[in-house]
Amino acid sequence: MNRLKGWIEAIRLRTLPVSVSGVVIAIAMAVWFGEERWVPAVLCLLFAILAQVVSNLANEYYDFLRGADKKGRVGPRRGVTEGDIKPTTLRNVTFATLVAAC
Repeated sequence: MNRLKGWIEAIRLRTLPVSVSGVVIAIAMAVWFGEERWVPAVLCLLFAILAQVVSNLANEYYDFLRGADKKGRVGPRRGVTEGDIKPTTLRNVTFATLVAAC
């Protein structure tokens, strides 16, 4: 369970509304004006989510490499720093998520 929690913390779910909100507003406006196109809308929403996730994962990975995050730090836990996630696994998942976004 600790590993799952580490991944959820690394993804930083609380940041997803920031990337999704603009897309949701654009979709709402398209619906309002009767110009909705659902395939591009869903793809845009998926891209926004994946881009935010890859940004959060990369931030965690590179902060770990630089030593910016220390064990027992004040603030949200960092999965790699606390040993919940292996650095190479985080790197691989980050690049796989980037590929999926592209």
